[in-house]
Amino acid sequence: MKLFAIFLIITTFAISTANSQWVQTSGPGGIDINALYKSGSLILAGTDALGAFRSTNSGATWFSASGGIEGGRVKSFAELNGDFYAAYPDHRVI
Repeated sequence: MKLFAIFLIITTFAISTANSQWVQTSGPGGIDINALYKSGSLILAGTDALGAFRSTNSGATWFSASGGIEGGRVKSFAELNGDFYAAYPDHRVI
């Protein structure tokens, strides 16, 4: 019984801590996000249909980061030597 009480306290603390980490930003809104990447104040968001978006001020404003590719679903991001890459399902990388 004592072990169950400790488990319950730890679980409750973990859930309440996890919930406090998300903060709503100004966008990109109204679309599904498939991938997120954060480095300092830079955030990259990969959408389900509108390509990639970037914010350089921790999510206060968002801009397209699709490199001229119209639309498309971004599945993941990678960074190599300070350059950022977005992976599209049809194997394009920008």
